[in-house]
Amino acid sequence: MTQRYISIRIMKKLFSILLLLVALIIPAKVNAQALNEKINSFHSEIEINQDTSLSITETIDYETTLTKHGIYRYIPVIYNHNGTKLRRRISQIKITDENLSPIPYTQSFDSKNLTLKIGDPDVTFTGQKTYVISYTVERGLNQLANNLELYWDITGEGWQIPILRSSATVTSPFADMTKIACYSGFTGSNDNLCQTQSLSHSVSQFNYDQTVQYGDNFTVLIALKPDNQLIFPSQLGNFMLWLKFNWTLALIPLPLTLIFSFWFKKGRDWEFVSPNIFMLDAAQPQRLIIPSLSVRTPFVYEPLKNLSPGEAGAMLDEKVDNQDLVAEILELARKKQLSIKAIEQQKLFGKSRDYELTNLNANSSQLTAVQKYLYEELFKSKDKVKISSLKGKFYSKMQKASELLSQQLVDKNLFTSKSGSAKGLGIFSFMASWMLVFGLIIWQFLSWEILWPLPLLIIQLPFGLYLAWQMPQKTARGRNLFLQARGLKYTINTGKWREKIKEKNV
Repeated sequence: MTQRYISIRIMKKLFSILLLLVALIIPAKVNAQALNEKINSFHSEIEINQDTSLSITETIDYETTLTKHGIYRYIPVIYNHNGTKLRRRISQIKITDENLSPIPYTQSFDSKNLTLKIGDPDVTFTGQKTYVISYTVERGLNQLANNLELYWDITGEGWQIPILRSSATVTSPFADMTKIACYSGFTGSNDNLCQTQSLSHSVSQFNYDQTVQYGDNFTVLIALKPDNQLIFPSQLGNFMLWLKFNWTLALIPLPLTLIFSFWFKKGRDWEFVSPNIFMLDAAQPQRLIIPSLSVRTPFVYEPLKNLSPGEAGAMLDEKVDNQDLVAEILELARKKQLSIKAIEQQKLFGKSRDYELTNLNANSSQLTAVQKYLYEELFKSKDKVKISSLKGKFYSKMQKASELLSQQLVDKNLFTSKSGSAKGLGIFSFMASWMLVFGLIIWQFLSWEILWPLPLLIIQLPFGLYLAWQMPQKTARGRNLFLQARGLKYTINTGKWREKIKEKNV
């Protein structure tokens, strides 16, 4: 018990020391900040324009004992009022000194604020500096069911520099003011220390003599007479204003529109006007196919005379892969250019199977370009080759054979261009435009916490990639041979199914 009591006493002592240190450090930092940097006065002139926009001019008297380039101004553009999230659009920003000499700045969005980084990065100063910031707030008034009001945060809540005195003058030449109020102190509370003064029906003044620290604000509320000369934007005006600040939304359909247009003009297959799929005469009337989700599949009962196995495979899936090249090697065996022998070896666990290819030294004059290449490369050094010996060595040859087969399809007037190149170009074009629009949407809307455009972009991905994948354009001759290959495959598969059904029922 004694030990436990001592431990508790020590913990309490350490906690007390920690609290004392925090109490000493925090004021010291605030006082040091107030000593080194401060804003002696912050005055805002706000005029309510007839089109319900606000013209605001802020005069900031800044003083520092440090060497500085400038200051940051955080203008709140997203905030809550009576349970409603308000968004304000800022335009026509201009920053000068008291002599109207321009001061450079950059702008960005930081959480709920428009952040202005004010000052020349190549010039420093110490002492006093006056900044005059003017800007326009589009549609700055809140149009409620039974009321019309201006609700505006004068100083904002992000200041790292103490503001010793704040004031604002609001002028409303097109609508009389029926009520004025102000709120000050820490955000979400009101210290009731700000002062209001109505100078006339159209001019009011607000003052706050307390220091505004980080997290504090100074906000004014003005109710306007419903019977007024204000002109709210029309539907067209609202749309044009929306377009001005949301022009990137018009780009959302761009990636899918571009790839569809590209496919519609350069990716659709040609077909003969005649429905005869055995028509191969390029001189016969042709047309671009009408887009359809279904492709007719005829019955074809005889082996294809105008396509090798590899070519047929490439026509079916519009790409050249290793299976197509293996089919060409098997075709070499059918043409008696080589023989294939299975070799089984007994191992500790089960058996392993390998295949031996033997050169039959037949006449190769009737071989296609890809068949001749594969034949020569297989037996380049010897007349007998095991498949296992080709692993890790024949890969580059397969790549070259793939290119030859792709070019062969073009040379035989089956595709208008290499299928792999057409797909690659389609995918690259779509993804490049998609990523560009995605980046612009993120840049413009993520800081505003607007996320709904992203699903509209993401849902385009499968459709756009599908169209890009369909970019290889077949000639009319190529399409008929494709239909023949498709029909033969369907007939063979159907025959297998029928044979299985017959075997089950005999």
